[in-house]
This record gives sequence, structure tokens and C-alpha cells, in this order.
Amino acid sequence: MTGSRPPDPLPNGYQPLSDEALRLTLATFATVDAQADMPPSDYLALLAATQAEIVLPATDEVGCVFFTIGDQRWGARLADIRRIAPPGEAAPVAIPAAPAWVAGVIRIEAEFVTLIDTARFLAATPSLPARPRRHHGILVITQGDALLGLFVTQVSLATTVPAGDIADGEAARAADEPPYLLARYAPADAANPLAEGALGFLDVQAVAAACLRILDGEGAGDA
Repeated sequence: MTGSRPPDPLPNGYQPLSDEALRLTLATFATVDAQADMPPSDYLALLAATQAEIVLPATDEVGCVFFTIGDQRWGARLADIRRIAPPGEAAPVAIPAAPAWVAGVIRIEAEFVTLIDTARFLAATPSLPARPRRHHGILVITQGDALLGLFVTQVSLATTVPAGDIADGEAARAADEPPYLLARYAPADAANPLAEGALGFLDVQAVAAACLRILDGEGAGDA
């Protein structure tokens, strides 16, 4: 498939990525387990080959991934995530006087990422394990010039859901809804099996922005 699809906006502010960017994102998700076990040159070759084989979702579908934070299942839109990376073996470098939910700074390829224990940030329940395991992952989020990594577990393969199955965002942000809920997942037909038990779609951009505000000295009472 060649060319780029028109960037027609979909519900809840989702803006489709270009074909090239979406192929790269999907290929990164599909090869995440191989990244930790292969030399960089071999991994890049695998990534390129996988990218060439990607079949793009239809324009009325939203690319997404599902994962667990603490004991809650969530989804996130691929358009909100820069990439997903394995936790790696190296221990994060601690940040002096940082909140308890900041695990430290890690290096992902050539970039430095502030690693967040997402479960601890959202619910004061630590989930970052001493040893990384398969299917654990880091959702890398871009916030201006900063990169934050949200640690999650039980990461699914990248998938799609119909855009209409993502409920209205304003209704999802009612006072009695979980914090940082972007939208409810409300399938009109059969649910995506990877989404089983999901509360909805997490506003990962808002989570990262809140973490960054606290780290920058704003809203310290939220720490």
C-alpha cells in the first residue's frame, strides 16, 4: 500500500497517523519481545522487515494496545504513545528527592527516559518488579522535550477497535469515573478479546503531563 490516507479526525480527538508512522509504530509493538534478545543491527533489520509486512487498519478503526496497571486492565491509543519498550536488565538511575513513584532514569536506545511506576502514581500501589519479565513493558510518552516511560504489565500485541466503540470522552470524565479515564470501551458487537476486563482507554498523555508537572515543581501536593 502506498501513499497516505487523508487525516480525517475520529472521535475523542484521535488524529490518524501517516501510513509510514503507523507502520513503524505497529512494527515496534510487534517486535518488542525480540528487542531485548537481539543485537541492535539484527533487531533493526527485523523491524524493517516487519514494517514492510504491516497491514494497516481501516480508517474507521483506532490502533491501540491493552495492558494492566496494578489490578486494572486498560487500553491506550497508539497515536498517544511514542513507542513501547521492554524494561531491560539495567537498574534505573535514581533521581535525588524524587517522588516515590519515580523509579529513576533509564536509557532506551539513544534516549533517556524518566521511568514512572504507574500503579504507584495512580493508586499508591507499587508494581515495578525487581526483575523484568516478558510481557512487562514501558509506554514511552513524549511531553515537549521530555520523555516519560509508564511501566505496565501484561502488554498485549498492538490491535485495533472500531472508532465507534470508544465512548464519548466528555461522558467518560464524569466525577465518579476513575482518574485519567479518556473514554469507556463500549463495543457495539463482539469485544476485542485483548480488551477483556478493560475499564476503558487511559489518557496516557494526561498521566505523563501530571507526572512532569510534579517533577518540574508544580502541583507538589499531588506527589
